[in-house]
Amino acid sequence: MAELNTKFHCKKDGVTEDISAYTTLDEVQNTGIEITIGGIDGYIKYGAADDENASQLNCKVDGSNYRVHKTAIPPITITLLCYDVETEQQISAIKYPLPDDRTLYLNNENAPSIAGYDFVMMDGIKYTNVAEDDVFDVWYVAQSIPDRTKTSWPRYFPVATTEVLANTYSATYLGTLCYGCSSLDKVHRLNTSNVTDMRYMFRGCTSL
Repeated sequence: MAELNTKFHCKKDGVTEDISAYTTLDEVQNTGIEITIGGIDGYIKYGAADDENASQLNCKVDGSNYRVHKTAIPPITITLLCYDVETEQQISAIKYPLPDDRTLYLNNENAPSIAGYDFVMMDGIKYTNVAEDDVFDVWYVAQSIPDRTKTSWPRYFPVATTEVLANTYSATYLGTLCYGCSSLDKVHRLNTSNVTDMRYMFRGCTSL
């Protein structure tokens, strides 16, 4: 293993230390060098001089990628205000770090966990160019609301239904969900993260 000609400087407890990376020539010519610093797995990517990703340290923490910039810019952090869809009361406020591209996209897999609740898809699918300290409202439904594991919901509610509250956490099909419910005038937010078909979902719902 050959020692690279690049040194990294790591400051810990006020003391700066040099870190040497060792690798083989084949590794340098391909994807880069995998390293571990302080228990955090990372890699050094090599490329052309105009490649902004080259010769930078990229760290992976809790499944998210963080690039260590020369000026030590921290990840962009926003606030998610979490509300109960039934009571519309706030149940939590969560600090949430964004990826480098400043894009906020939440789904069933990556939304913050709240005990006893399931995430509901936020208003809109994706937000780009999100700024530090931005605040977003997101919604959760209590797991006590039935049918959280039901995937197909054809013609689920009777025509006399006036209000819809359901836990569609696992739903993939919501077609004809409220077909013909002419008295329906209130629908709580539904989780549509996995839905692929919602044809005629509210057909005939003339009171909405």
